[in-house]
Amino acid sequence: MIAAHNNDRQDRYDQLRQLVEELLNSLPQGRAKTPDGLIELVEELKIDRAGLELQNAELKKSHQELNQVCNAYLDLYDLAPCAYLTLNPGGIVTRINTAGVELFAVDRAFLEFTPFSRLIHQGSMDAYWEALLQAGRTGDSQSLELECIREDRTLFWVQAEIGADRNQAEEVIQWRLTLVDITEKVKAREDLTRSERHFRLLFENIPLPCQSLDENGRILDVNLKWLETMGYPKKEIIGRWFGNYLDPGLLEQFQQHYALLQKNRILDRIELTLIKNSGERIVVFFNASAQLDEDGGFRFAHCIFTDITEHRNLEAQLLQAQKMQAVGTLAGGVAHNFNNVLMGIMGRATLLMMGKDSSHADLKHLKGIEEDVRRATELTKDLLGFARGGKHRAELVDLNELIPRENEMFSSTNRKIVFHEKYKKGLWPVRVDRGQISQVLMNLYLNAGQAMPDGGDLFVRTDNCRLDNDHQMPFKVVPGRYVRVSVIDSGVGMDELTRQKIFEPFFTTQEVGKGTGLGLASAYGIIKNHGGFITVSSELEQGTRFDIYLPASGTEPPPMREDKIEQQAVEYGRGTLLLVDDEDHVLEVTRKLLERLGYDVYVAGSGPEALDIFRRHHSEIDLVILDLIMPGMGGRKTYDCLKEIDPEVKVVLSSGYYVNEQMQGDLDLGIGFIQKPFDWEELSQKVKEAIESKKR
Repeated sequence: MIAAHNNDRQDRYDQLRQLVEELLNSLPQGRAKTPDGLIELVEELKIDRAGLELQNAELKKSHQELNQVCNAYLDLYDLAPCAYLTLNPGGIVTRINTAGVELFAVDRAFLEFTPFSRLIHQGSMDAYWEALLQAGRTGDSQSLELECIREDRTLFWVQAEIGADRNQAEEVIQWRLTLVDITEKVKAREDLTRSERHFRLLFENIPLPCQSLDENGRILDVNLKWLETMGYPKKEIIGRWFGNYLDPGLLEQFQQHYALLQKNRILDRIELTLIKNSGERIVVFFNASAQLDEDGGFRFAHCIFTDITEHRNLEAQLLQAQKMQAVGTLAGGVAHNFNNVLMGIMGRATLLMMGKDSSHADLKHLKGIEEDVRRATELTKDLLGFARGGKHRAELVDLNELIPRENEMFSSTNRKIVFHEKYKKGLWPVRVDRGQISQVLMNLYLNAGQAMPDGGDLFVRTDNCRLDNDHQMPFKVVPGRYVRVSVIDSGVGMDELTRQKIFEPFFTTQEVGKGTGLGLASAYGIIKNHGGFITVSSELEQGTRFDIYLPASGTEPPPMREDKIEQQAVEYGRGTLLLVDDEDHVLEVTRKLLERLGYDVYVAGSGPEALDIFRRHHSEIDLVILDLIMPGMGGRKTYDCLKEIDPEVKVVLSSGYYVNEQMQGDLDLGIGFIQKPFDWEELSQKVKEAIESKKR
């Protein structure tokens, strides 16, 4: 600016000189040689001189003002908080202010006459040259971000404004740069970008289905797990209302909850039913949190759901198992009372048959009653078997030896079914009642036969397995070693409702009169009482699979024995017995049967009454027949008191219940057990054997 002012003053002086010369040349020839002419010329020159002096004074004043403005500009330029740089047309730094020197942390002398491109990181070089080119071509300032380099090689970011000063030929005479340090801003932006990238990575890979919804419940985004769980293509669901994927019966409930989300900012564990692309329905816990803008307005909702379908199914199965247990308890009580009734009927029929020859008119009917009682007894055995039926003769068994015999027996009665057997070598032994396990297998085979009326394939497999508490079962699993027996048929299968009811007593899919509905119920109870459990899986037209789990034993089983069926005969005897039972009709009938067999009998209807009789007559009593289940003082307590009176007392235990795990220990106390309802022959043999046995 100072150079421009000096040039302007020289121009004014040259103009004045030219004016004087023109004035002298304009005078008439010879005018200057006369006194008047000289005087006139001098006066004109004085006037012009005065004008020149006034102009000179104005010029000096303007020069002073210009210097003041210039100095103020230089102060503002040099002390401005932003970095200012001036570059020549070749990009060389010709001027830089103090802020610029501090920004680059180097001496001013180093920066001046240095190409500005040396101060730019290579990554920003193309953008810098493009901005220079654009500013020079259009004359418009260019704004861009540049990564720059300090002398110590540290990097920093600036917001650059690049302007071009051009002459009348639109040629660049200099570049003007304004730089503002934005390193922290860029760092914050990069941190935000990294955070967003991290969130996106987390969102996409979190192992739970996630989604974002707008204020109207439309889907903004979903993650990979959501797509995998629901089975929809992403392009089809973005922008659609989330309610399209809900059970129609829950739409109103969801809308109410979602409206509360915008007020309360959070939804926690709302149970919903979603519909997958396949049509399958899943039950989920739905959680959501509202994201608000700076003014507190609703932006969107982050939502996540957890599939609890399996959990709900397990809960339903647990309720089913608990119901089965309750029904089993009820069935056990009913069967116990029923057996006591059958005991009375059986005994009275036996008493009536005594003394009648084969020609007697009533004998046929009495034998019919006896046969009906036996059939009813089989029915109660099934009921009691379901009611966690016990193990009469628990022993170590190798199922690989037991199962083939049952398969062969069933195969001989149903040639349409083809067995496919696969037995695990080194199968662990189990402690079971052979007869009851045979009954379980036969019930499963009969069920398979009904599912394959035209024949089919039946797969039977054995295996060893270890279970812990983490196994997904509808009940708590006792950790340990188990032997698994799998029975798989190729039959018609079952729907879900049927599958849930198959172990219930009296439930059957057969026509009326063709099934009692106790076979699988009995199998369930027997396996349960052996400390194991049964699982079932089935689908319509896909067959059915039963898996039996029995606790393994650490002892090797003895060789397989052959069961022998012995013909029972009535055994008469002599001696004195004490019969203890809380059922009057059982006492009456059994006493008469024992007296017919040759015994003297005391009877007691309760534990205290039995103890009173035994205290007075124990020296003459040869055997006590004691009912295990009695109100008040039960059979176990009565037995203990009898032993206190006479440690060598002989006791045969009796019960209308099928012996369960709790009663199994009680059986070891006596010298025998007789299951109600018992017949004439069985009673006679049990009593005779007990009296003749050695005292314990």
